Amino acid sequence: MELTLNDVKNRRRKYYIIYITTNTDTGKQYVGQHLVRPTNIREIDDPYLGSGKRLKIAIERFGAESFKRKVLHRVTTQTEANKLERKEIKERNLQSIGYNIANGGQEGSHCPRELLKQGWVKRKRAGRGEAWNKGKKCPQLSERAKKQWQNKNSRDKLSKSMTGKKHSEETKAKMRLAKKRYYQTHDSPLKGRKQPKISKKMIGNTNWKNITTEQHKEMGKKAWETRRKNLKLSEEIKHGFTHRH
Repeated sequence: MELTLNDVKNRRRKYYIIYITTNTDTGKQYVGQHLVRPTNIREIDDPYLGSGKRLKIAIERFGAESFKRKVLHRVTTQTEANKLERKEIKERNLQSIGYNIANGGQEGSHCPRELLKQGWVKRKRAGRGEAWNKGKKCPQLSERAKKQWQNKNSRDKLSKSMTGKKHSEETKAKMRLAKKRYYQTHDSPLKGRKQPKISKKMIGNTNWKNITTEQHKEMGKKAWETRRKNLKLSEEIKHGFTHRH
């Protein structure tokens, strides 16, 4: 059921809005949905502009004052909100010319109710000593994605899409900033890993400017082979399979 502005003025129950956020400097737009709880904050006072990844980067770059939000629809159910969001994104072609990445309808980067449900299931299974993903199937590729990977030309095209290209300084700055923010709250995947001794020797004695790709691969293989042998020997000694005299 769609609501008007007059309907929601004195409304106390939650409802959903479909909004469009416009960058007043560039004209680019973003369509999204938002849950409004009048008991917490009124729609007119809610500063929410959207949570899309492209949109967040743009807000950081241009400033929130450069963006204006306009409400397109007000509805009472999540299902209606999903349908209208998909419709607006498709009609305005915002996946190509706007800030939208997904086609809408809870297919974006967040879904509060589903995330809460997943968290509850994980905690319950952990308490029983079960794997959190027990009985869960891996997501299936779409038919379009399957055809793409089956076609050698498509695979070659994807692999060569960045060949010979360089990131702009602006893109590099964004990537550095994103990494910096990520590692403020996450541990590095290399944390706790020891560097193979052979690699240390290579780093000290090799002129990396003159090394070829093949040489680099070969050196890497040798380093990890040595590392694996050392680990295997350590395990054997630990479990008493190897006795030194």
